[in-house]
Amino acid sequence: MSTNAHGDKITTSSETWSPQEHDRTAFYLPSQGESLFAWLHAGRTGHRLRHGIIICNPMGHEQIHSHRSLRHLAEKIAKEQLTVLRFDYHGTGDSPGTDEDPDRIATWQKNIQDAILWMRGELGCNRITLIGLRLGATLAALATTQQPVDELILWAPVVNGRQYRRELKALSLASGGSAVVRSVGSQDEIEAAGFIVTGQTLNDIAKLDLLSIRIQCSKALIVARDDMPLDIGLQRHLSGLGVNCDQVVGPGYADMLAVPHHTQVPTVTIDRIIRWLNDIRGAEGTASPTLSGLNHPTRVSFRYAVQSSILDRNPKPTIPISEQVLQISSDPSLFGILSEPEQSNTSNNLLILLLNAGSAYRVGPNRLNVDLARTLSTQGFRCLRMDLRGLGDSVTTNPIDENNSYPSTAFRDVDITINHLSTMLDITQVVLIGLCSGAYHSFQAAAHLSSTILVESVVINPLTFFWKEGMSLEMPSSKNLKDLHYYMQSSLHPKKWLKLLLGQTRIGLRGAVRMLLHRLRTPISTDKLSVDEHGRETLEHDLSNLEEENIPRDLTRIVKYGRRLTFFFARSDPGYSILRFAAKRSINRLRRAGYIDMTFIEGADHTFSFREPRHQLIAAIANQLGTRFKPRNLLK
Repeated sequence: MSTNAHGDKITTSSETWSPQEHDRTAFYLPSQGESLFAWLHAGRTGHRLRHGIIICNPMGHEQIHSHRSLRHLAEKIAKEQLTVLRFDYHGTGDSPGTDEDPDRIATWQKNIQDAILWMRGELGCNRITLIGLRLGATLAALATTQQPVDELILWAPVVNGRQYRRELKALSLASGGSAVVRSVGSQDEIEAAGFIVTGQTLNDIAKLDLLSIRIQCSKALIVARDDMPLDIGLQRHLSGLGVNCDQVVGPGYADMLAVPHHTQVPTVTIDRIIRWLNDIRGAEGTASPTLSGLNHPTRVSFRYAVQSSILDRNPKPTIPISEQVLQISSDPSLFGILSEPEQSNTSNNLLILLLNAGSAYRVGPNRLNVDLARTLSTQGFRCLRMDLRGLGDSVTTNPIDENNSYPSTAFRDVDITINHLSTMLDITQVVLIGLCSGAYHSFQAAAHLSSTILVESVVINPLTFFWKEGMSLEMPSSKNLKDLHYYMQSSLHPKKWLKLLLGQTRIGLRGAVRMLLHRLRTPISTDKLSVDEHGRETLEHDLSNLEEENIPRDLTRIVKYGRRLTFFFARSDPGYSILRFAAKRSINRLRRAGYIDMTFIEGADHTFSFREPRHQLIAAIANQLGTRFKPRNLLK
């Protein structure tokens, strides 16, 4: 147990329940004077071996997309009685820092080297294996030049940095951004799939070349991509260094790095990695200590600079905040990260609860939830970014329940979290914030949950206000959106109305829009297993399968509960058009009465993958909540 600023006991993740038949603990790993968020996994029974495995993440969107698969990898290795560390480098995931901080490549190498020293010093591991994916594999290999290890597993490694830099620039252009975000001195920054890559980082990446460094390990396994021609250059290089090197092709690479709601765990490749580890590990000596006997810090303090417009080059003030790991519930397993002001603010009993966006884990797409939570913490708010069951690190025993953007237990999970934290943290008010599927959960929770401390929902770019199992998880096609906007605009032209009144249209305007809305919600499959058939847990009134769509009724319920709604829409997103068509009169009336606020963000896409509109969104949310709830603003 640990305590918060009020002396209340907080359950930490060292008491985590895990259905994967292994122990795990979330904590903060010291590195270079900072603290990195980390998970430690170990087998629950038998002779736990002094063989430490360190998983080295890829970067940017690949880190977000591969989170699920790398967690599965850690869990399966831990069942083999090996101790596994997975962690976020500085400026990535849940760790402090940003991707715009200096010396990213050098810092990430040192993070890996510090993890090696920690495994040896704190856990007594006498054997270390590094497993790296993509750029993480490259960094792992580079780290061995200063900290030799026993084995390296390089999964789709970036061998040539210049080629990888070209990939990042192409990705920046393909995502609809400019090739250059801004120039700082003689160096250009780019934004690749929602992540800034500074000019310095690009230059440092270009210098990477695994074929020119002396990698120090005794054995290596190269897991090649199954979607590219096999290249034996790196294997030949390692063999020339005296490394006993194997190479296999790993199926499922592309599916592992697909958008989160489409990811597939590459079980065949994971099994090949584990089989290789079992083949080479041999005698291990004495067992390592149990996780319960180790002292892992579960809280970290650091200074955070509020992100602002790229046009503002003035130095940003840094504000001290703290974060801690929270195991919200053990059964069901619900995990989150709490951000709050470093200085005690006993007058603020409000909690902001950030929900998953789609199937992305709690950091959010483009790390949006991390930046939002930390910005709000500098304004005196406490913010919890959580994983619903089956997403991120809120694990489930039933694989059918995993990676579902609209899990049947979502409203139960939100209800449990609100009730538990109201006691844990002395919370008297809760605001929900959600993007995409999180927007749907935020909206419907406001309409249906009975908790009296839920006072507001912030709804960002919803794709639907009504969900049933089997509905499409995709963004509506550009043709559907174009047609929808056409019909909405048609209602403004007298000649169009005249054709309708004269019966010169086949189905009428309303019928056409109803047809389009039906197309936006058309199921992509009907063979998914039902909730009842598999006994999924739900609330007494089952919100996982609402009987019918009735947005005006939902809005009436929200007002009846005394709750507010704050909508944020990207101009190009369909959410506002769908809402306006379904409940235009109710929306206008409630906006006039002050129950609803709406803000439109220019230049944004669905997940706010560009930095400027993303910062506009964060600033607008901070301003809205700051005006309404007036916590102590630590920036002043």
